[in-house]
Amino acid sequence: MKRYVPFLILAIVCAIAVEIFPAEPKQNIAVMRHIDGPRYYQSEVTKIVDGDTVYLRFKVWTDITLDKKIRFEDIDTWEVTGEGKEKGLAAKKFLTKLLSKGKVYLKTSGKTGKYGRTLGSLHVVDGDKMIDVTEELRKNGHEKN
Repeated sequence: MKRYVPFLILAIVCAIAVEIFPAEPKQNIAVMRHIDGPRYYQSEVTKIVDGDTVYLRFKVWTDITLDKKIRFEDIDTWEVTGEGKEKGLAAKKFLTKLLSKGKVYLKTSGKTGKYGRTLGSLHVVDGDKMIDVTEELRKNGHEKN
């Protein structure tokens, strides 16, 4: 019986160590975020409607992909039809060029606009810099006054 005491002590120490220092779970998480904060989704642009509205495809879970119409939050650009059509087409052309510079990320806050469109902002990762699409539209004179 005395010869089993060291093994018994070792087993108890190992059991306590496992409880105190559990193994880290193996996860493949690209971006950690607070559950109540904004969400960032790497997205594929499927259609550009005008200077402030796009259709995006993005993955929200391992096997769940959404196609959504996104209206840019906090900016209004000219429409591509009707009055101001030239300014609207220029904004759309500028947006098309900007979104082709790198990977596109959608930042959402969970809000919807008055027509039921998801509100959000886009960011483009170009090399080592992140470009805020809304700010670029403003800086280049595409915001409707």
